[in-house]
Amino acid sequence: MSDVEFPDQVGQDARLGRGTGDEFKLALVAEGFDPQVQEAIRSGSQTQLEAMFGMAPAIGFLALGKEQ
Repeated sequence: MSDVEFPDQVGQDARLGRGTGDEFKLALVAEGFDPQVQEAIRSGSQTQLEAMFGMAPAIGFLALGKEQ
């Protein structure tokens, strides 16, 4: 399963999305995530995950004005 498929599976599977912490931990282990990544996911640390993968959120702003 790819890294993209796992979050989709969690969103669709009530046992993983709202189940016990142990079920979610076992799913992370079964998917082969690195222990540090598992901990960041379980703690909900977006900042830690961004640092591990060298990513940052992209934010944009577009302001439309009157044509001159």
